[in-house]
Parts: sequence; C-alpha cells; structure tokens
Amino acid sequence: MSKTYYKNIFFGYSKILFFTFIGFFLIIFIFDILEISRITTKYSLKFTLVIRLALMKNYSSLSQTIPMIILISSLLHYNSKNKNNELIAAKSIGISNFNIILPVISAVLIFGIINITIINPIGTMLLKKYQNYEANKFKKEKSLISISKSGIWLKNKFNNQNLIINALRVSQTSNTMNDVKIFFINEDGELEKQIFSKLIAFKSQSIIIQNATIIDKNFKILKEKELILPIKISISQILENFTTIDTISFFELLNFIKITKESGLSINKYLLFFLKELMSPIYIVSMSLISFFFSNRVNNRKKYNLTFLYGLTVGFIIYFLTNFIYALGSSGSISVFLAAFFPTITSNIIALYLILYKNNQI
Repeated sequence: MSKTYYKNIFFGYSKILFFTFIGFFLIIFIFDILEISRITTKYSLKFTLVIRLALMKNYSSLSQTIPMIILISSLLHYNSKNKNNELIAAKSIGISNFNIILPVISAVLIFGIINITIINPIGTMLLKKYQNYEANKFKKEKSLISISKSGIWLKNKFNNQNLIINALRVSQTSNTMNDVKIFFINEDGELEKQIFSKLIAFKSQSIIIQNATIIDKNFKILKEKELILPIKISISQILENFTTIDTISFFELLNFIKITKESGLSINKYLLFFLKELMSPIYIVSMSLISFFFSNRVNNRKKYNLTFLYGLTVGFIIYFLTNFIYALGSSGSISVFLAAFFPTITSNIIALYLILYKNNQI
C-alpha cells in the first residue's frame, strides 16, 4: 500500500469522523439548551448563560454516543467509497481488505486515545462545574457524600444545624463508620460542638455513637458511653448519593479507586468504568469493522440504504448488549474484569470473523 493511498483514506475518514462528532455534539447541545431552558424558566436566566450551561452539560450525553459516532462515520465513509466503486478499484490493483481498513482503524484508535486523554478531562471538569452551579443556583441538593485522602465526608441536617460527619472507613455490611468526627455547624456557619468516636452505627431511625467525646464551643469536654442522634439515614442511602462517575476524569480514577477501597467502600463500579474507558479505543474499532463488513458486501446500488440500516442495527445491538454486560459487572453479578474485557474482545472477534469468513478474506 502506497503512503499516498494511506494518507488519502486516513484524512478522508478523519474529516467524516470530525463532522459526525460535531453533528452529535450540536444535536445534544440543542436538546440540552431546551432542557435547561425548561427547568430554569422561573429563574429568568439570560440565553447566553443557558448556552454556557448547555456546553458544560454536553459531555454527559456525548461520551455515551462515541461508539455510535464511530459506527455512523464508518458507514458513511465505506458506503461513499462503494458508491464511487473505489473499493472495487482498490481491490483490482491488489490492495487487500486489511490495507483498506488500516487507515480507518488508525484514525479510530487515535480518536479513542484523544477522547480519554483530552476530551474526557475537559468534559468532566465542565460537567462538575455545571453540577455545582445547578446545586447552588437551582436549589438542587448536592451529593450527600464525598471522599478524599482524609476519608469520607457526609453532610446532613439536624435541628436546624448542618451536621458534617468525617469517617476514615465505612462498613457496608455492618452499617457502621469507624474513626469518626462529627461537626455541628449553626445557621451562621459557626462551630457549635464536635464529637469524636471510634464507631458509629446507622439504624433505621437514628445513628448510635459509641464512646463519644463531646467538645462544645467553649472547649468543655464531656464523655458519653452511648449517644443517639435521631437522624433517619442509612449507609445505603448515603452511597446512592455518592460522587457521580461522570465528574471524575480518566486520570483521577485510579487515585479515586485507591481512596475508595481504603475507606471500605465497594470499588466495582469505579474499577469497571476505568477499565471500560481504558479499553474504549479498541472497542470502538469493532464498530468500524462492522461498518466495513456491511458496506463491502453491497453489489447493487439500490441496496446501499438498506445495508446502512443493517450495519446501524447490528452496531446498536452490540452497543446495547455491551451496556447490559457493563450493568451486570457494576452490580457485582459478574466479574468486573469479565464485564470490561469480554465486550471489547468479543465484538472485535465477531467483526473479524464476518470479514474473514463471510466476506472476502483479508
């Protein structure tokens, strides 16, 4: 294969991929503008601010459509080449299927790497800003819980006070937190008192603090063997409001997983997301291969549109099944590693099998 042919195909497909990406971006952007305008009607926001918020929110949906972007851009590329008889011409001068798809695969891999190294960090940063703005300006609750090197931080209301709980570790099985500090903040933002304990237990109607050391704002110290606070919250309710994965960039995930594990929380969801993102450049290659298989089988010009639909349908089925397997892995029904690697490996094997044995061999 000549360098000229490779460059022409590589840049030709990259152009289609770029415009497909922009197309998806604009469609999601328009829907986000409409949705934000609807939910902020009573706040009378300026349209320029709505646009800024829609741009911040865009990555949340756009990141989910990456496989579809690759699928559609590849179908458009291969069908255009087929309509112009370029695929037949390339084969007639001895260019194999492998050399035809290699420039496209290269472009897809590069796009996948750019997605997780550049687009993902920028998108998660903007999405985090959007969620913070939404919580502060639209009066929506922020996440009840966050995590850092100093442990787990939980915020709740108690008798018109803000209750902030910090724990180094948590046990989901026993519904307890260990090495706990509790801070009571009044409406003026002043510290009223703080409680230190080695263990607190979450019950259905309260939390029980064992061997509590209480220090009030005048630094008076009081010790209680058992202290009960009538707060209706459980560990499971807390974890339902845990930090959303969408706001954690790819480069922050490993550190976040480490801290989460040290805190005693389940890391399945976060480990799976990291592995899924890591494998995503290879996974989206399968979408490109599926596109080539369907486009390369067309001999009758009247069947182009139908073949495009077939490729789109099969690609969507693979995408749906992949998300289903991810959901099983996230819930713990199957191994995280199986959920992360099986869809990528299987989809590529199926695509290669179709090209090798159901089409002309590479």
